[in-house]
Amino acid sequence: MEIKFLMILLIVIFTVPLLFSTAAASTGSDQRISIHYHRPDGDYSGWKLWSWTVPEGTTVEIDQAGINEFGAVFTLDADKYKNAGSIGVLPKYNQWEQKDDPNRFIELSELKKLHKKELFIVSGKKEVFTSRPDISPFVKNAFLDSENEIIVVLSKKIGASGASGLKALARDLNARKTYAVSRIALIDDNGHEIDGESAGRGHGSHEKSGRPEHAHSKKHAAARKSNLLKIILEDGIKYDFSQAPPEIEVAIDGFIPAKLKPRGLLYSPAFNYDGELGCIYSPASCAFRVFAPSASAVSVLIYDDHTGSPAAEHEMKKERAGVWACETAGNLLHKYYKYKVTIAGETHLALDPYSKCNTAHNGRAMIIDDKTPVADSPVFTIDEAVIYEMHIRDFTIDEKTSVVNRGKFLGAAEENTAHAEERGVKTGIGHLKELGINTVQILPFQDFENDESSPAYNWGYMPVNFNSPDGWYATKTYDSSRVSECKKMIDAFHRNGIKVVMDVVYNHTAEGNELVKHSFNALAPNYYYRCKLNGDYWNGSGCGNEFKSESYMGRKFIIDSLKYWVKEYKIDGFRFDLMGLIDTETVYLLTGELKKIKPDIFIYGEPWAAGAAGIEPTVKGAQRDKGFAVFNDIFRDAIKGSVWDNKGGYVQGTKGVELIERGVIGSILDFASSPLETINYCEAHDNRTLYDTLIHTTGYDKSITLEKIKKMHKLACLLTLTSQGVPFLHAGQEMMRTKDGEENSYNKPDSINKISWDLKIENRDMVEFVKGLIALRKAHPMLRMKNAAEIFECVDFFTHDLKLPVAPRCLAYMIRRGKSGDEWKAVAVLVNPRRDTVKFILPGEKWKVFYHGGRFEPFVKIDPRDPEIELEPISAAILYADR
Repeated sequence: MEIKFLMILLIVIFTVPLLFSTAAASTGSDQRISIHYHRPDGDYSGWKLWSWTVPEGTTVEIDQAGINEFGAVFTLDADKYKNAGSIGVLPKYNQWEQKDDPNRFIELSELKKLHKKELFIVSGKKEVFTSRPDISPFVKNAFLDSENEIIVVLSKKIGASGASGLKALARDLNARKTYAVSRIALIDDNGHEIDGESAGRGHGSHEKSGRPEHAHSKKHAAARKSNLLKIILEDGIKYDFSQAPPEIEVAIDGFIPAKLKPRGLLYSPAFNYDGELGCIYSPASCAFRVFAPSASAVSVLIYDDHTGSPAAEHEMKKERAGVWACETAGNLLHKYYKYKVTIAGETHLALDPYSKCNTAHNGRAMIIDDKTPVADSPVFTIDEAVIYEMHIRDFTIDEKTSVVNRGKFLGAAEENTAHAEERGVKTGIGHLKELGINTVQILPFQDFENDESSPAYNWGYMPVNFNSPDGWYATKTYDSSRVSECKKMIDAFHRNGIKVVMDVVYNHTAEGNELVKHSFNALAPNYYYRCKLNGDYWNGSGCGNEFKSESYMGRKFIIDSLKYWVKEYKIDGFRFDLMGLIDTETVYLLTGELKKIKPDIFIYGEPWAAGAAGIEPTVKGAQRDKGFAVFNDIFRDAIKGSVWDNKGGYVQGTKGVELIERGVIGSILDFASSPLETINYCEAHDNRTLYDTLIHTTGYDKSITLEKIKKMHKLACLLTLTSQGVPFLHAGQEMMRTKDGEENSYNKPDSINKISWDLKIENRDMVEFVKGLIALRKAHPMLRMKNAAEIFECVDFFTHDLKLPVAPRCLAYMIRRGKSGDEWKAVAVLVNPRRDTVKFILPGEKWKVFYHGGRFEPFVKIDPRDPEIELEPISAAILYADR
């Protein structure tokens, strides 16, 4: 009895906790989802799953949990995504060397309804399947590049032997017509044929390759695989684009067929349109014109409000060159509209790329006739410019400023603002005027991909609608406030003697693949983007695509858009993000067109791409004598070190003076034909701030104190502001701005990105230093010469030209006034980045000291009989001769 009781007791002891734990597991919230990923090639090595919340916030990279007969398995833990309603997923290869578009989205609420914990995705397909899908090979894409040539993209690679004898069929689904195929060839990514034993053929074709082959070439070809086929048709496909294009299916033996998409033939001159596009408003009627060359039907939907169903739909007719048009009677002012477009049997709603006001990047266009006045621009040329790069929110969001409309266009427009506690400390426009700034370069404020009602921070480099200001900076998002308030900001800068340069991003858009259809892709799929032969987008932007600026309508759009901003908003210049991705011919054309409207317009940009590009990039040197300038990364890296390593630069004492000497004369010995073609800088919104860079690159050296960091900071600012060329400062650089070491703050919170106006008080001496250098530059034209001839004639280095001894790594040069009309006869700039005191022997002039030892106009005398001066470690001096 006791034994039996003990046995029962033991069973209870061990079983009850197990029952409870099982019950807990069954009733608990296990948020793990298994995602099965199939690749037809069966190669899963290096593939991971990138995931993010929508709207953007949390991002998680998921490693493979295993591989089964379907493919790789990834485990997504929904608990990590902070109550997200939707999670985006995208397979990526290693460090984004490849990605398997398109983005897929998981709706968590739908999964819960279906009680699903397993999902399936297939390479190249947009769907997220809740049950195991058919994974038979399929035709991913079929492109008509000319009347007789089709490029087919298969879901898996095949070898030359597999392509040999392959049959293909192209048929018109509506006309019941079949197009005879004369030849099929397996090709590589560059379009070169991979020869096998014999060419493939179409149904009923008897043509053979007839090309002699050597045994070793056959063996080599057999080892090569590709998923690209080139199909040559006997009779071309005649597209009558004045009518609805035919619906043609391309079938390949053993592969699920796909619809044919027109591609290369859309770039023929037949689709070059020079007329006005968009909504052309008048009180009596509105004309709508839109480029949609491959559409079978287009209509314009008119809405009374930013939400709700359309109040009217107007059918559009094809005019010419792929443009659809209609005219509606009556006054549609302040109504909203979108286009409804049908292409290849699919219908999508599209925003007008030429829309002048949008409710959101994925909202509706608004019909406006805004008359908000903008004051005329200040009058001066680029040689006089001191550019100050600012982000509207950064500049106005700090709680220590008296700005009322913080983070908004109107906040940037507010005048007479001050520090909230020390009212004598100016902020905003007053600070810029006090500093001597005459040009602001504003980070993107064209409509970009974001949630305009959210405080989530964004730089704005993912553009959607280029002719509408972004509503994130407006006080209201569903009316035309973004337009009027943007104009009021520009007006305020102009009235205070400050030009406005827009930071523009015409190198890419937020349509990262062909399935993202905000505007361009919904109207003319892939036309506006550089595509590889297989249909993948080139991604030299690092943001998913490259805008095809060399296409006729792409080029037209860019130039039309830029001209609109100059005429409607009185914009004074444009800074082109990744100008390297705008083809050189387009850069030349847009420069010429804009100078016809505004001869003194500032045009400059980044002469590089962010990765392998689909064109030969527009690089340094392309601007020679063409009327635009480029950012000088050579001088930047020489001053404070490369952004790609931690070695530091000249001001940290780790680089020599040679590149500095080339930079101070406007890089006319490198890539520039004129000093006005180089934008000189050592800090910008990208990468770490100068202060953070100095901390980061000297952290190993325990002898570096904060005082030494400040001295290095001053040297960098001095080199930027006294060198020939156009000086550029990043907002807050004058007060030693920090982002707490963040290297890429594009989506970091205000606590990281804001201009802290307390720093203006804490680093008052740095602010006064920069202010003094700007005043010096403005007062003396010999510091801002306009051409190379003046520099060659008037600038002498102590070592090379005057044969005076200069300590290693130190900089010493003299500028004579020449024909500049300067009130001073000469200026000498001396820099000692070393850790010891250095003596400089001076050329024979009656020198006076403008700056030395951290002070302007110090009590320092130079004996003209034995002219020399000492510089303490990490310091500079500016001398002048006034007669």
